[in-house]
Amino acid sequence: EIPVLFTSLCYKGLEVIFTAVIRHLSENSDEDVGNTEYQLLGIHARTRVPFQTCQIYNPYSQEYRNKANKLMPHLEIIHLTSHPTTGWIYAADSFGNVHSFYPVRADPKVEAYGKFRWVNGSVAKCREVFGYSPLPGTLSSKKYTFDSKNEKEMEEELCCFQREGRRAIVTTTSNPNSIPASPGHNNHDSIYTESNQPPLPTHDPDDEYHHGRGIMICASLTEKRVLIAHRDQLAIFDFSCPSLSSSCGYGHDSDWSPPLEALLLWTHKMRVMIHHISLSGDGCAIALVLRREGVGVPY
Repeated sequence: EIPVLFTSLCYKGLEVIFTAVIRHLSENSDEDVGNTEYQLLGIHARTRVPFQTCQIYNPYSQEYRNKANKLMPHLEIIHLTSHPTTGWIYAADSFGNVHSFYPVRADPKVEAYGKFRWVNGSVAKCREVFGYSPLPGTLSSKKYTFDSKNEKEMEEELCCFQREGRRAIVTTTSNPNSIPASPGHNNHDSIYTESNQPPLPTHDPDDEYHHGRGIMICASLTEKRVLIAHRDQLAIFDFSCPSLSSSCGYGHDSDWSPPLEALLLWTHKMRVMIHHISLSGDGCAIALVLRREGVGVPY
């Protein structure tokens, strides 16, 4: 099973945890059973007391509320990260967007506990940047209903990012009679080849497809440089655009307008899949690890 998705940070002395939770839109109507949406739940790390929720903007939520469609597209949070110095939080959804949230001073007349609250920032629309088809403007013409066929069809049409699960690392050796090393033992004879070199990883032809739809986010010391990686492509976005007014109620339920779009600054494609990324504090240097690096990879 995939573990719970969360991020923790200590922003100016305030220790908080944000985790992705599912909220059921309606439990009273039979027609609405199954419609859910994701939220970010903020929890004080010391006392474990929830103090706020942050809404994840769904472009089809208004269409559902107007009863133009019975089935609301299932938007899932697939990646969550934060930066303790800036306090910014970044959440990627399955539709190909990266949402941002930034801290503001809490009003002591309104908020009972905690110096800060997080409000919605701009959104990076990564879907087309990474080569996927644009999201359809409306779903009302398709008339999706509650059955497995329609849900699968909707998921295939809308979802481009997926959360990656844990995978076991499989290696081979040149000696067929060698016995794999047991966990916790330093049996170097079984994990190294006859040439005293580490074994090459096995190549799964389906690896790029099944495990290449995840996303990685790395933030610098400024919201003007945020690195996003997907499959074999890198992109840097500027999230410093003016966001929604803080009158949206710290992410409580409200019919607020769509957030502003983050600015794409740079993008580049590598020759192979990207395994890990890192960005310097000033946002000017990038370090990355490529999958199967050294095995026919000219880097």
